Amino acid sequence: MSRTSAAELDTTPKPTTFQAVLEVIDGTDTLTPGVKANLRHAVERTAHLVSPVGLFAPVDVPAISKVFARLSAVRLGLKSVASLAAFKSNLRRALRLAGIDVMPGRHVTPISDEWSLLLARVDDRSIRMRLSRFVHVASHQGWRPAEVGPEHIERFRSIMLNTNLGSKTEKVIRNTVGAWHAAHTLVPGWPEQDIGRQPGSDHYYSLPWSAFPPSLEEDVRRFLDRPGGDWLDLDTTDRRPLRPRTLKNYADAYRRAASILVIQGSSADDIHTLASLITIPAAQTILGFLMNRTQRKEGGAVAYMAFALYFAAKDHVRVAPPKLLRLEQF
Repeated sequence: MSRTSAAELDTTPKPTTFQAVLEVIDGTDTLTPGVKANLRHAVERTAHLVSPVGLFAPVDVPAISKVFARLSAVRLGLKSVASLAAFKSNLRRALRLAGIDVMPGRHVTPISDEWSLLLARVDDRSIRMRLSRFVHVASHQGWRPAEVGPEHIERFRSIMLNTNLGSKTEKVIRNTVGAWHAAHTLVPGWPEQDIGRQPGSDHYYSLPWSAFPPSLEEDVRRFLDRPGGDWLDLDTTDRRPLRPRTLKNYADAYRRAASILVIQGSSADDIHTLASLITIPAAQTILGFLMNRTQRKEGGAVAYMAFALYFAAKDHVRVAPPKLLRLEQF
């Protein structure tokens, strides 16, 4: 089956002004006076928040989204978060009345049977949640799982930018792409086609522990939870316990390291313990990936990962001195 072309996926939002939206509201006979007043208030306040020309400004959904990202109930003179949610809901309703395609705050439209059956195979709730918005959009657009490719992710981004008033678009895209790749690794029968990769600061490439043999997580926990071992400090003469949150960060770092090896071609089934992460080739692969991704050779995520690998080698796996020296140089 051929994939849907980018041209076939393209739609263009209809330009209009906030004043035109008010005229549509006033001309809709099915609305009660109270509902009209609420919709008008939402449109008028938003117009003046978005542009100095107010109601005569064109409706620009991406611009509204940026305003909403920093908007608070207090700033609008509202009493609660629920009031702010109602305000946004009224605006969405008003824009849709005027023929402007706006994504709902919560998806209420059903997903197709084909997508439902595919999601039913995903046991990991986090993966399902991160795929949810894309699946609803895909169902609405008539995209089938077997035809989804990079062009659909780009179209999804365009739809989000032009219709979404709530979430941060790029974060949603990263989460979607990451969840898709995780599902491809974990779920038998998941579509095989490549949907591309989304760069960014989010650790979208990190696979869940369930993607690896149970012995890997057990070994990481054994290292971090051992009595007197909560330090991971370069100053070995002053070993102080670390907070649970810090220990979790180190555990996540080892999980990301293992995920990087899988992304770079290793089999997840071959990564049994921390020892699998601290061979010289493995460390070079992990750190090289992070250097390319962050465009820096020292500091930041690169230094943090090198630090974590070094201490696993030194205090847990206890590798030979020549190898430890090489890891220390990293």
